[in-house]
Amino acid sequence: YAFMDSVDALGGVDVPVHDNQNKVINTYVAEINRQLNLPSDDGFLRETGDSVHLTGKQAMGFVRNRYLENGDYARADHQRMVLEQLIAKAREADYKALINTADAVASNLYTDLSSQEILQLAMDAGKYKNYELVQFRVPDESTESVGGVYKGHWVLRIDMEANRELLAKAIYEE
Repeated sequence: YAFMDSVDALGGVDVPVHDNQNKVINTYVAEINRQLNLPSDDGFLRETGDSVHLTGKQAMGFVRNRYLENGDYARADHQRMVLEQLIAKAREADYKALINTADAVASNLYTDLSSQEILQLAMDAGKYKNYELVQFRVPDESTESVGGVYKGHWVLRIDMEANRELLAKAIYEE
């Protein structure tokens, strides 16, 4: 719910939605509606295109969808796409919008930070506006990975040591 509330507090996100994605997105929206005791079609996504504006519920369905050509990789791409937009929106937001976003998220957040500490982080957010966003995907495309079923679940077995070294290099040597 914190994710959905964040998306809504920052005004939604705009993403490409293809015809084959609506059904899955709306399946997730219906599940969220069931949990919230809302009509199952409340907030259903009815449009597709290169740039479709999504609410928090719709964005949740979008980032959960792994039933695409590239499966979990597509889902991770969607998650990064939405998070990049949320970060960009937060960078442009005024203090009131940031505080409203923090407030919207707070009721769904469990932390050992005090309310005052969270408020201070929101107030200091402007200091972090110009930091470069750096991403690293595990497994890195240059390493070996093999997908398969293990104990009844589909998993991706990766070269942990190679990925650990590449991640350390990305963090500490650049």
